[in-house]
Amino acid sequence: MSDRPPPQAHSYNEDEVIATLTAFYKFFLTLPWPTPPTLLSPPPDGWAHITPGNFAWLGKNATVLSLLRRLPYIRQENYDEVVVDFETYPADYRRPYYLAPHDVARDGNPYEVPETGHGGVPFPPWVVPLTYGKNKGKYWMLDTTDGTVTNYEVTACNDAVFADDDPRAWRNACVEPGSARPLAEVVDHLRKEYEGLVIVNLPRWGAPFIWTEGVEGFSEVQDIMRHFGWPADFDREGCRDALIAWQSQQD
Repeated sequence: MSDRPPPQAHSYNEDEVIATLTAFYKFFLTLPWPTPPTLLSPPPDGWAHITPGNFAWLGKNATVLSLLRRLPYIRQENYDEVVVDFETYPADYRRPYYLAPHDVARDGNPYEVPETGHGGVPFPPWVVPLTYGKNKGKYWMLDTTDGTVTNYEVTACNDAVFADDDPRAWRNACVEPGSARPLAEVVDHLRKEYEGLVIVNLPRWGAPFIWTEGVEGFSEVQDIMRHFGWPADFDREGCRDALIAWQSQQD
């Protein structure tokens, strides 16, 4: 009997990926941000700079480039202005770094390209990160052959699940290599954590921060969110002002 996991019954659909990520970002913007992130929608013909010539150095195929050209992005001009999960940042392929071709040997890899202490991990041309995690967070690695996401973390160590000649062998570098899920499941799980106040996205000491159990003051943040009707009947501005006032008292 083969040791390889059977192929999963998933399929890739560009429009579905775009719709899923767009819906999650729109929900994300309903959080009580002191300074709301900016959601940028592509022009009718897509982001003009995302072309095979400009992106040749990234080593991605036409399917990936078509997706990146049509995705919305949360503005990340300074790389890490916004987090969506613990030390996990939304990728922004329209920021200045990507406006022209690059010499990676000279310029170095952008944060969206996962690295280890030995350089870049060789993810295949059909796989692209939708988030980046630097040293501790998650890279949502989207496989455009089946529409699933596998989490990669720089510091994670895992036992191989896929044989070297399996097209999915790249997942052996990821967290739980056999745990690929459709993007819709990944964002739905994260959205439920936000809605249930398992996590709260609120800057701390001027930097992006995810509040959760064990962080001092988390129960007070939860109480403020509930007081203002989160999530069903939410007074976003009132909650934002109350959180700003509460934080000013903690400093």
